[in-house]
This record gives sequence, C-alpha cells and structure tokens, in this order.
Amino acid sequence: MAPFGKHKGKAVKDLARDIIFGFAFLQSTRAQCEQSLRYLDVLLNDLPEDNLLREEAEAYRLASGRRKGRPLGSMRPQPWRRLRLLVQRDRDRMDQIDTLRKIAQDFLRFMPPNFPGKQSGVLSFERRRDLEDTCRQALHDYSTLPTDDETTEGWLTAHERQRFQALQRRVYAATNPPRDVTLQWDRADGAIKSRDIALLSDLRARRYLFLAHILHAESRHCRPMPIRGELVEVNNPDISFAGRQKPSIANLYALAFAAHQRRLLDRARREADRWKGAGKCSGAVRSAKLQAHYDQQRDSWWVDVMLAIGLKPERYLQPEHLVGVHINPHCGWFIGVCTLVGTVVETLQLDELQIARLLENQSPVEQARRNPTHRTAKEHAHRLADAIVALCRTYNAICAFENIGYRSANPSPQRRTPQPDNSRTVFPLLEYKLPLAELFTPLDIRGVAPKRDCGACGSRYAQAVVEAGAFHCPQCQHSEAV
Repeated sequence: MAPFGKHKGKAVKDLARDIIFGFAFLQSTRAQCEQSLRYLDVLLNDLPEDNLLREEAEAYRLASGRRKGRPLGSMRPQPWRRLRLLVQRDRDRMDQIDTLRKIAQDFLRFMPPNFPGKQSGVLSFERRRDLEDTCRQALHDYSTLPTDDETTEGWLTAHERQRFQALQRRVYAATNPPRDVTLQWDRADGAIKSRDIALLSDLRARRYLFLAHILHAESRHCRPMPIRGELVEVNNPDISFAGRQKPSIANLYALAFAAHQRRLLDRARREADRWKGAGKCSGAVRSAKLQAHYDQQRDSWWVDVMLAIGLKPERYLQPEHLVGVHINPHCGWFIGVCTLVGTVVETLQLDELQIARLLENQSPVEQARRNPTHRTAKEHAHRLADAIVALCRTYNAICAFENIGYRSANPSPQRRTPQPDNSRTVFPLLEYKLPLAELFTPLDIRGVAPKRDCGACGSRYAQAVVEAGAFHCPQCQHSEAV
C-alpha cells in the first residue's frame, strides 16, 4: 500500500506504471534532501558567513519535484520557502519513502510492461507468429536483468525502456496500417516473379494500366485480378498477361492522362518493340512512384502514379517556323508565328480559350469560363508552357521567348511592390518541355522595349511611339496595345 500522497491506501499493483516508476527512481534520497535543505537555508537566511556558498547554492538544481532541473538562483524567495517545507516533509518521512522505493523497484523487476494488443484480423499467420516470438524473446531478456546484489541503480530502467520501445514500434507498425503510403522503385523493368511494378498496355481498349504488388502474400485482402483480353508489359513486350481469376496480391490501376502524355507512352512502347528484342538495353520506363492519398473528411482514397520515362534521342528536324512569345502585363500573352524569312503566318492571343484548344481539352468553352482562382499559379504556368509546346510542335518551330524581367526588377514609383514576372516562371518549364517534344530549346530574347520596338517589322525608335495606350509603327503601320 502507498503510505502517503494522493495514492495513499492503494495497492502498488493497481497503480499506473509511470507512477510506480516515479516511486522507484524519481523520489529524492535522504542525501539529496539534506543537500537541498542546506542550500535553501543559505539562500533564505543570507548570513555573511555563507557568502562563499551562495554562488554554489544559486547554481544548485533540484533532483525531483515540479521544479526539477531548475537552478535555485532563477527562483524568487517565495518558492524557496515553499520548497523548503516540501523537502523538510520528505526528509521526515524518508523511512516510508525508502520502503516504498524498494517495493516499487522489486515490482518493476518482476512485472514487465504490458505489450500492445495485436489485432489478428490485420496480420498474416507468419507475421503474427514472428511478433509473438519477439514478445517471448523480450520476456526472456527481461528475466536476465541484474540482481539486488549488483550496484546498478538506474541500469534496470534504461535497458527496460530500450528493449520495449523497439518492440512497441514493431507491434504498432504491424497492427496499424498507414493512411499515406508511398511506394517507389528505382527500376521498373518488368512484372516477373521478383518484380513489384510494371506499366501494362491494353492494345484492345487503347489504355494503359499500372500494376503494383502492394499486398502481402497471405493478406486477407487478396482478390482475383480479372484481365479481359491480353495485357502487354511496356518495357518487356515478350511478357504478356492473359485472363487471370486466381487470388492475386497485385492491383491494377487504370491511368488517366492527357493527349501529349499518351504520345509519350506510345513512343515508349514502340521503342521497347524496336530495341528490347535484342536484350541489350532496358525499356523507356526508368522508375515509378505510387503515391496513395487519404481524405479523412470525405473518407476516400485516390492514387497518383508518377513515371520517369527516358526516350532514346532522335535527330532533330530542321525548323521551319519561329514562334515568338510577347508578354504584355496589362493585356496578356500574344503569339506570333512567322517563317524563317520573316513572313507572318499567324497571330493569336494566348487566353484561356486558346490554351484549352491547343491542349485539346474536352470542353474548351467551359475551361475558358472557369474561375481563375480555382487554378494554382503552378498549374497555370504549366498550361501556358504546354500550349506553347503544342504550337511549336504543330509548326515545327523554334520558340523565341521575350524576357520581361526588367519590369519586375525596376518597378514604377507608383508601385510599391515589384510586379510578378510570369515570363521567368514559364521559361524554365519550356527548357525541358521542348526537348522532350524533340524540339530545340527556347531562345531567351533580352532587351526588348515594347514601346520602341515594332513586333512586325523589327524597327527600333529612339523614343517611345505610343498614342492612346497603343504602339503605332510609322514604317509598317503596325499597332498593338502596350
């Protein structure tokens, strides 16, 4: 029975383990109480003969209690008086404290902590057996702790915590499936026995499927994997999957992608048919990542699949046109397509409707009416870059991109904050998107002055030629808003 405190009259076995641990190792000893009383008397009495001990008393830290670890010098005199009463009380009943300390240490020695509960419904037979063997081994290690004759105060608890913390982490990982799962492989060469991932092509339905082995071999979530027709592995055309109805640990995910992404996957499949037969090189799918997300509010899951595709380089075609990108911060983005000799072929404004048409969206009108705030800045930048790439691919053109970085670097006196520079956001995207489409890298056109340079004939004037907010070229009569 606990002889004092708020747990007075309760049996030790009925108390929580952290409370028993406090009785066994956190209660102050008689020597600590005597030392604490000595330093508190020095601080409270403030006698001249104790000046040599005052600095040492201010640096003294209590070994237990609510103010454990705090130096006495950081407290006011009122806490000193309260602490002296508490320490004096502990010293007066030190015989009871020593008896309770010995009982608590013996209880901890022969009563190991409880193990976390194991839910058999989410564990396979092998995993449950392995976990039970680990628990029995931990109990065996616990019985080999030091005896009372050994002077190893504190050693018992340190090793006890080290053993059982590792065991609890293992039990928790086995019985609590994570809600956010990331599966990533450095290579994705094929879905054969030891492989975990593959990109499959359903030629009959003209779609691509993602195959992932994400379940344990004896998981109760195994389901038959229905396959209608024949699926061909993209990286290894020799591997095909016919209709299966036996329980499988693999899951099939139908991929949703845009038209330009389909062209990349089609090319990866064609390259595998062309190069993989000789067995001298790997496929185009280099690595893959499966990211599963869980929405707690909607209680729904969705999966993102990220593929790294490395295509073999081909010789660039001779460019036939030039696509010039002009950015007016007040009016928007404008595209001019011309031949290599300067003949203008087409001019258009790159608004939301035009972007949706170039990207071959299903409902361009609805995309144009969509609230701009529903798209993030990153999504809008990628749509602009993809639209420019689609236009360059149509005309087999080189992209010349106007650099308007000076607008954000030198804001007008009326504007307190610099204007965001969209050109510097989209240009880095074009530097990798255009070569991916087998086109030349974009040209960064610097030093353009929209108020003095004509976008049609290329004439530059010494002064700005602006009337009513629009540029008018005296030579070719070209006009555009600035």
